[in-house]
Amino acid sequence: MVAISHKTIRKHIFLHPVDKRRRYSALKSALLKDKRKYSDKLHGALLDVKNLKVVGERHLVVEGYISMEVEADFAVFSPRPGLILEGIINKQSYSHLGCLVLGIFNASLSIPDNEEMIPQIGDSVSFVVTEVVVDGEIMFMRGSLESITNRANPPKQEKEELEETKPEATQLSKAPTIKTEPVDNSTYEQEDSQPSLTVSRVTVKSEMPSSDSESPSKSSKKKK
Repeated sequence: MVAISHKTIRKHIFLHPVDKRRRYSALKSALLKDKRKYSDKLHGALLDVKNLKVVGERHLVVEGYISMEVEADFAVFSPRPGLILEGIINKQSYSHLGCLVLGIFNASLSIPDNEEMIPQIGDSVSFVVTEVVVDGEIMFMRGSLESITNRANPPKQEKEELEETKPEATQLSKAPTIKTEPVDNSTYEQEDSQPSLTVSRVTVKSEMPSSDSESPSKSSKKKK
């Protein structure tokens, strides 16, 4: 991206004695503390630091801190009017579009008169920078939409065209259907059925003498 420039800069840093063993990581974190913030000295916002090296071998100790001079390559984002940048739409209103550049910096784009050129949230677009606004350490841009480079959600017409090309593949993927015919189970029921049994009730009469009748032995005794 043309808006990113690389500058080799020297800076003076005070390093704490505790960070002496991890000197390079501590120096880099100290340089990146102003990352993504606008700087008048850099004429832009710092993105990254590379090729870090310490200048000199002897360093002064000032109030317990090690005074060191370092040199590094600074990647700086410095947009200006007339540049064409790319971003992703993250907001949408009736009059303006919100665009995010490099996933960090905001840009406000005016909605074009052409309805076919109106992007949706998530679309990648290119726009022309018309103004760079700096408010303290915050930097944002204004611009006009140039083109839609990539749509996150294709229009309905494109979706329908894609779906029309799929039926052949979907038909092959479907498993064949097997038709089943009903089976007549009446023949099996007749073979398995058992003949019905008729049960008749039989009553048996007992010929035992009743309790009121006297036994023959008792009657013979009376006659005597």
